[in-house]
Amino acid sequence: MPKQVYVHIGLPKTGTTYLQDLLYANVDAFARQGVTVVGRHAQHYEAASELAGIRPRLADRMPTGRWDAVVAEAGRARTDRVVFSNERYSLARKPGVARLARSFPDAELHVIVTVRDLVAAEPSAWQEYVKNGGTRTWEEFCAAAVRRPGALRRRRRIRRVLRLWPRHLPAERIHVVTVPPPGSPRERILERFCSVLGVDPEALDTREPQRQNTSLDFVATEMLRRVNGHEAGLSVAAQRSEIKEWLANGVLSRRPATTRPVLSGPALELLAAENAWMIRTLERRGFDVVGELADLDGGVPEGPASYDVPPEALLEAALEALVLSSERAHERGRTLRRMRGRLRRRAGGVGGATALATRIPGFGAGLRQGLRRGSGPGSARPGRPGE
Repeated sequence: MPKQVYVHIGLPKTGTTYLQDLLYANVDAFARQGVTVVGRHAQHYEAASELAGIRPRLADRMPTGRWDAVVAEAGRARTDRVVFSNERYSLARKPGVARLARSFPDAELHVIVTVRDLVAAEPSAWQEYVKNGGTRTWEEFCAAAVRRPGALRRRRRIRRVLRLWPRHLPAERIHVVTVPPPGSPRERILERFCSVLGVDPEALDTREPQRQNTSLDFVATEMLRRVNGHEAGLSVAAQRSEIKEWLANGVLSRRPATTRPVLSGPALELLAAENAWMIRTLERRGFDVVGELADLDGGVPEGPASYDVPPEALLEAALEALVLSSERAHERGRTLRRMRGRLRRRAGGVGGATALATRIPGFGAGLRQGLRRGSGPGSARPGRPGE
């Protein structure tokens, strides 16, 4: 049973993906320093959804028992300290926060909150909104924030966190880690995070993590926004796997940056006021601030004169996405055809391979359909897009 439990609850757009990937890629390195990393990202996504009472986007029902599984796994740790992370934990309301706090009666509970300059974070929030299927332009996104400031505050979550958690934990066990300003070494946020845990970051493997949540240039974001608004539409699953995880966080994120949107007018005033509230609260409430409060007020860079994207730039980005998607579909088809061949050889023909595929989790109808047609899902066929 651990003596100390550290729960990193985000907030969103504060380097959480980077930190989580390094946590789960360095389980052994953390253990050698006396810290057990509990669970995996998907497990905590469901556990946090259960605590918050919010059904996951791709699920047909509310998760149950996931949080108890996290608590049980933490209780089996052989080290004095454990840590786990998911920004969805910051969505928990009073009942969820109370349940989490009660779950470790024999351990000293700590919460880690990563925070960022809200003015600088808002363009990233718009990008994330587009990655997840949103169709508002940057100007419309800012106008919506001004019309509904309460909704913006709920989305940023900082007020909820700084009001709810002190009811269950002393201020010195609420560790607020500030995200360094743009242009700082990326490892600095890791150094601050590790200082809370008492871990030497130099002992960790900090190579580029596999799972990314990267920034897009403005042209690519605008192109994806228009794809989202196309009348044909995409399923939620396709939006997540093909648009968000592969195109947006993968190949298109390597495009050189062009225009970066910045706040102005009433939206800037609103986020600047929210920034000021956050800084005042952190100064007065006695939280353990790791980093500099000055990091949370970086001013506003000069924005472009216009956010109009030339049609030829949109066309170039769309053609790039089409070429990359075609290559991906082709490679998927080749992979499935090779798998089909191996299954046939091992099972003794098409009938035996199909029967074997039914016993392999994850293959399902897609592979069996490919076996019947003589080609795998994603193969190029006239009149049929690759899957």
